[in-house]
Amino acid sequence: MATRFHITESSDGLRALVQHDMRSWERILTAGVAGACMGLASSYFLPGHWWVIVFSVVLIASFAASFQRKHVELRITKVEFFTRGNYGMKFRLGQAVCTSDVRWLEFHGGSGSEIPEEGQGLYAVTTQGNACLLPYVTEQDAGQLIQEIEKKFPSMAERWRLESAYGNNFLSLGIGGSR
Repeated sequence: MATRFHITESSDGLRALVQHDMRSWERILTAGVAGACMGLASSYFLPGHWWVIVFSVVLIASFAASFQRKHVELRITKVEFFTRGNYGMKFRLGQAVCTSDVRWLEFHGGSGSEIPEEGQGLYAVTTQGNACLLPYVTEQDAGQLIQEIEKKFPSMAERWRLESAYGNNFLSLGIGGSR
């Protein structure tokens, strides 16, 4: 399993891209469960041994589909954070968070290991709760992205500094010493 993270800058904003490959056991389990479900359903509805053919085709197709790399792209402008990718339905359709609703950014982590966990990533604390902006990133990657946002949009960062629960230390997320 590998996760790649990359930040690029444009004239009007930033773009952060995360690509994540599934673990081998996740691929096998996904294909097995999809194939078993389809095999059971087709054995009930199809006469004779047609269910074996359907089961085999679905098993091969779902195993091949499990090799698809998950990717999520976050575009940051002075007016919004826009996340799109193939990680969950809300990211497939695209998720926009207005910068005026964001109180501060923070990293939500799992077990603290180097391996990204599902649910781990960069989150925006908004007036209505938390919104995942970029899943799979590590604590170090989240900190790097927050620093890039501060450089690109200093007025946005200053407003967050006033509202943050971390005080003036919000950019380092309260970790790794003060700034």
